[in-house]
Amino acid sequence: MALSKQKFELIKRDMGGHTSWAVWAEEGKKPKSNVGDLSIFTSEDKLKYTLEKLNPNVVLAGLNGSNGNNKVDLDVTPFANFHSNWHWAQDFKIRYATVNTPLQGAFMTDVIKHHFETDSTLVLKELKKNPDYEREKVNEFFKEIRTLSNSPLIFAFGGLAFDLINKYNVYGFQVYKLYHYAFTMSKEKFREHTLQTLKTAGII
Repeated sequence: MALSKQKFELIKRDMGGHTSWAVWAEEGKKPKSNVGDLSIFTSEDKLKYTLEKLNPNVVLAGLNGSNGNNKVDLDVTPFANFHSNWHWAQDFKIRYATVNTPLQGAFMTDVIKHHFETDSTLVLKELKKNPDYEREKVNEFFKEIRTLSNSPLIFAFGGLAFDLINKYNVYGFQVYKLYHYAFTMSKEKFREHTLQTLKTAGII
């Protein structure tokens, strides 16, 4: 069942600055081409097709954002997260791994929102120093995804995100660990691992 336009616009307004969806413009001549093309969320002609793919009952979760403003979503293009056109970005691997799978159209967000750091070990150190902050941020993650689904199926990118989600998962949601897309590996290997994880989850 397609996500309604009304629901889509509410999510865009309230969460769009730090979230996105696992849909991308089609790959062109190069693997990274069109990853940052957000017209699929803005063009009325394309949006109808996009809405048919969106599935808030499946969540893809990263640990934290790699760039942005640490307090609020200022001057951020809605749904640009996980859709970077920066030439070093590895977001294209997610597109390659999820297309034509049950993950296509999943809701995408960060576990630790508005905490921008490229080095995940530094994020972990910060959380260990401030357990109240850690609890607050992970509970914020659960509050967000629970506004979209009563029983979301969660796939976490990397061990740190996976461990944090499970640490505070009092809801009993199913959580599965994916490789992090920034790991040094081919897009083919990343997709292969993703498909194996989907088999483990029993959805392919």
